[in-house]
Amino acid sequence: MRKFFWIVGIAVGLVVDSAQANIIGATLDDDGDGAVTCTTTWDAGTSTLTATCKQYWSPGHMLGTVTTDTELDPTLWVINSIENDTGASWIGYQLNITMNKSFSIVGVVSPPDWTWAITQPTQSGSQWTGTLDYFSGTAVGISDAGYFGYVVSFLGSVNFAQEMIPQLIPEPASMAVLLLGAAALLGRCIRRPQDR
Repeated sequence: MRKFFWIVGIAVGLVVDSAQANIIGATLDDDGDGAVTCTTTWDAGTSTLTATCKQYWSPGHMLGTVTTDTELDPTLWVINSIENDTGASWIGYQLNITMNKSFSIVGVVSPPDWTWAITQPTQSGSQWTGTLDYFSGTAVGISDAGYFGYVVSFLGSVNFAQEMIPQLIPEPASMAVLLLGAAALLGRCIRRPQDR
């Protein structure tokens, strides 16, 4: 799995402009509501924030800061290893990234057989929000972990947030209730006397 990240890293690294600010510090923490719990590490040498998380329900939220030495264009890697503790397998995932400055999503980290779509950030008030939608290859099962991350480029120091929304496969009990409801509705429609 780590080999996959480095291959993506090398490819993105070749595309990113070399005139960049140095990131002198970065943080990323869960917001404390219990939906997601995380520990994060910062690697200044690779400009990478790595979050090891457990997600219990949706949506989860994390809040971060990046401090740079100039207003040049730094590039930040954010790699989330997220353990599924939601009670249902994940067949999709969405990350909404919000910053207090304009930014671009320049790279994606995902499970090896998943695909993704990037919606570049748009401004709403004083915030910019971009979205990464991930589409399942192999579902992320209960107690398994999925890797969902991104590479962003922006100008100077920023505050940012990420919203984490898994798409769940409904558990069998919920499916059974839905099917019974549909059958009851169909039966009621069939038995309804015709108005003449």
